[in-house]
Amino acid sequence: MSSYFEMSQDLQKLVDDVMISSNPYLSTIGIDFIYLGVDKQSSVIQITKSSPLLNYISKKDEMVFVIIYEDAFDRLELEQQKLIVANALNFVEFNDENGKTTIVKGEIHEGTYLKYREKLVLSIFAGQHAIRQIEEEKKEEKKNKKSKKV
Repeated sequence: MSSYFEMSQDLQKLVDDVMISSNPYLSTIGIDFIYLGVDKQSSVIQITKSSPLLNYISKKDEMVFVIIYEDAFDRLELEQQKLIVANALNFVEFNDENGKTTIVKGEIHEGTYLKYREKLVLSIFAGQHAIRQIEEEKKEEKKNKKSKKV
C-alpha cells in the first residue's frame, strides 16, 4: 500500500508556479489545493477531488489533491516536470454557474498537447520510464537482500 506524505516545499512552489503560468484561473477561484507526495503510484502525478464525506469532516467546500510520486518526478528534467504538472492541472475544470469542480479523465490534455506536442508526449513517456526503473530497482534490491540471507 502506498504511503502519503507532505510534498516538499520546493515541489509545492513548482506546482504553484506552473499553475499560475499555465492556468492562472485555478489559483483565483478559491479551490483548496492539497499537495501530497506518495512513495508508489502508477503515474507521476495524479489529480483527484475530495469526497463529500471528506469535505464535511474537514469543513471545506471542495479540495483538489495534487499527488506526485516524488521519486519518479525527481528523475525528470525541470522542463519535463513543468509540462507534466501543466498537463495534469489542465484537467481541473471549474463551473462558474454551479460552483463545482470537475476532474476530467485523461492522460494527455488536448490544450496542453496542442501547445507542446512532442515535448509533452516525451515528458509523459519519461515519467512512465522513471516509474518502471524504480520498480526494477526495488525488485533487484529485494533479490539482493534474499541472496544475502542465504
